[in-house]
Amino acid sequence: MNTPRKPRTSTRIHGAPPTRRVRRGLQAGVTALGVTATALVLTAPNASAHVQSLSVAPGMGFGSLGAGPYGTGCAYDVTAQAEHGNEVDFFDNGVYIGSAWAPGSLGPVTISWTPASAGTHVLVADDGFQSATQTVEVGNGVNLGSVCLVLP
Repeated sequence: MNTPRKPRTSTRIHGAPPTRRVRRGLQAGVTALGVTATALVLTAPNASAHVQSLSVAPGMGFGSLGAGPYGTGCAYDVTAQAEHGNEVDFFDNGVYIGSAWAPGSLGPVTISWTPASAGTHVLVADDGFQSATQTVEVGNGVNLGSVCLVLP
């Protein structure tokens, strides 16, 4: 004859708080996870997303009688070396002249610059983290198309 089975009794019912041993294991696991995450953050390499340098190509010109290789009204390539895909803003004597995005790693960011006035020009490339500066002298330029005649 089949006798009815006694229901199993458990010391833990669903919804009851975990035992002390289980709590200690959970606490140790969470602590280890926190320590590991902190160590990873503290030892991660710095992501130096900065402008490294700035240069101005002299272009095709002649006749720079002491005025320098740059002339008003003539276009020149201004190139910054920058990192990590940041947008780089360019300025001429504090006036915004354009912006461009840096490639995924260290690489050139180039814009075209046409000085409007003769004299000293301080060019700046800034990515919001660091900037680079280049000072150039600009003479009076006569744009002849493919070349620029620079006069004092």
